[in-house]
Amino acid sequence: MNRTQLSRRLIVEALLRGDSDVTALNGMKFLTTRITNHIVELRKMELDIETKIIKTKNSSYGAYYLKGREENISRAYEILEALQDDEVA
Repeated sequence: MNRTQLSRRLIVEALLRGDSDVTALNGMKFLTTRITNHIVELRKMELDIETKIIKTKNSSYGAYYLKGREENISRAYEILEALQDDEVA
């Protein structure tokens, strides 16, 4: 598994757990500085991810959440398996 696959796997696992810190601010937790790029690629893999805008006093940023439909959760597990098997870049 290469670093890109590992980052995506960590992101998908966090989305499945419902972690609230899947944001660009926490990219290092996911071994990337470009979490948004990974979210775009996961969406291209037909994973339905919602972006919620979080506003702070001086800025705003997006937090990412997996939409909880059964077929979407199943797709997330399929992506995890494919990433583990090196089928998805």
